[in-house]
Amino acid sequence: MNTDMLLSDVQFSELYLYLTSKERFGLGPAQGNVTCDHTLRSTLEWMKKHRVQDIRATIEKIVDLGGHCDCEVLLNVTPATWEERRGEEITGPDSLGESEWQQLVSDLLSHS
Repeated sequence: MNTDMLLSDVQFSELYLYLTSKERFGLGPAQGNVTCDHTLRSTLEWMKKHRVQDIRATIEKIVDLGGHCDCEVLLNVTPATWEERRGEEITGPDSLGESEWQQLVSDLLSHS
């Protein structure tokens, strides 16, 4: 996998801060005003706004690390996790099968 196409560690930290802002999902005492709609809508909005080079590849990596929706990005894909594991091969196709994996990612992108 070409990690140059994925968010850098700094960019991912910025995305994470965006998601945890009190206007969004805010963790802990900064409880956010947005309820997770079980999509990656806010994650994708941020990526489009910041002109991420390869949104699909980045979403595939986020999903592979357990971020199937915006709140799961916060719970499962912390900046430390991203920094540590962004260079690892994506295992999703191995566990689901290639066509099922592509369908999962396509569905997440289209429903967000």
